[in-house]
Amino acid sequence: MRYRRLPDRTCAPCGRPDSTRGEKVQTYAPGETIDVSWVEYVGHPGYYRIAFDNDGDDDFRNPASIAPAGRACAVGEPNCGDGDFYNNATVLVDDFGRHDDTPSGKRYSAQVKLPDVECENCTLQIIQLMTEQSKSPYDPSAEDANDIYYQCIDLRLQARR
Repeated sequence: MRYRRLPDRTCAPCGRPDSTRGEKVQTYAPGETIDVSWVEYVGHPGYYRIAFDNDGDDDFRNPASIAPAGRACAVGEPNCGDGDFYNNATVLVDDFGRHDDTPSGKRYSAQVKLPDVECENCTLQIIQLMTEQSKSPYDPSAEDANDIYYQCIDLRLQARR
């Protein structure tokens, strides 16, 4: 799959400030199961989420809290504890690839069943939630937040005729 270029992976919702749709759009059938794979080039403890929006990229929502990988919450650490998994209807896969080490260069792969809808302007979003203590407190709304890396794939879901 081709994805949007990433000038700043920490910009929600797709890793770029203007969230412009790319020129390369992948076409699949509604309800099709696809293989999605990626490489974590610089390892961080954390996990991944995959979400789908059928009309752009405006329905994605960041987790309100994190469940740390490989550590306990620090005393008084805000937004830490129970993970805010599957927090809206866009989320297809959550808490995936959880790891507490820093496996630079590790490849991840997930089979994702796309929703059974037709759409011309769909987006598949992959986010990495980083849970290392040096990044706390987790606050994706902060101006200098860098706890989440965003990446999107532009899709079209079309019935095969």
